Amino acid sequence: MSSLPLIASLSADGRYGFWENAVYLTTGFIIVIGALTVLWAMCFLVGRFFRAQEAAAQPAPADAPKAEAAAVPVEEDGIDPAIIAVITAAIQVAVHQPMRIRSVRTTSTPGSNQARHNAWALEGRSSQFQSHKVR
Repeated sequence: MSSLPLIASLSADGRYGFWENAVYLTTGFIIVIGALTVLWAMCFLVGRFFRAQEAAAQPAPADAPKAEAAAVPVEEDGIDPAIIAVITAAIQVAVHQPMRIRSVRTTSTPGSNQARHNAWALEGRSSQFQSHKVR
């Protein structure tokens, strides 16, 4: 790279003048703002493209499958119907479409919390073992 234009712009005492510096800084500022604007526009257009693709992939509300109004069978464990309704609502929110629960059962007898405590203990042990490095 040649530094000839740089030397030619120096004043008599070897320093840049105020206007040369102002033009240089303004030009750099305009270039940076222009580049950021182009990047913002590209991100905006990519986001709009993906939103359009997502909207096209979703079926129209009239085409949505109807949820079956069949009653959910209650297991012999005697699970509260309100709990089943909450589970059903959570599943529908998570998968964004109507689902039908076929059965719900507990992991232990209704009066015992032993299985629940064992599951938490097992999960704790598992996370503890996974946090250590294998040698």
